[in-house]
Amino acid sequence: MRPSWGYLTSEAGSRVISYGPLIDRTHQAWKLHAVNIGVLLAIVIHVIARWALPGISRRELALFSGASAVIAALSLLIFFGTVRCPACGANWVWRATKERAGRWLQWLHEQQVCPVCGSSGNVPSDRRWGAE
Repeated sequence: MRPSWGYLTSEAGSRVISYGPLIDRTHQAWKLHAVNIGVLLAIVIHVIARWALPGISRRELALFSGASAVIAALSLLIFFGTVRCPACGANWVWRATKERAGRWLQWLHEQQVCPVCGSSGNVPSDRRWGAE
């Protein structure tokens, strides 16, 4: 499919209205927001444990630091592992990270069709959202 005046035109010539970036059309943009919240929460936990809790023992600081690291790691793993094409299962975030440094998020939002299979984000009739 190739963009044409606000529409996506398939190789067969049919036109499909484009309703924004592919990540939004496939209802996966919330995952980006969730990872941001998870990483921010991890930072806040670490900062509070480090500077706002005077008299905290080294062991307690290690527990808070470990918890914040686990929260950040899980957030990133979930994001990197679950933003996929509903048609072919291609992992879009891993493909985006292969872009020039600092441009991966822009690349992710610029995609109008899956870079692997060309799907416009429609779920095939034999699959459902989240069923794998």
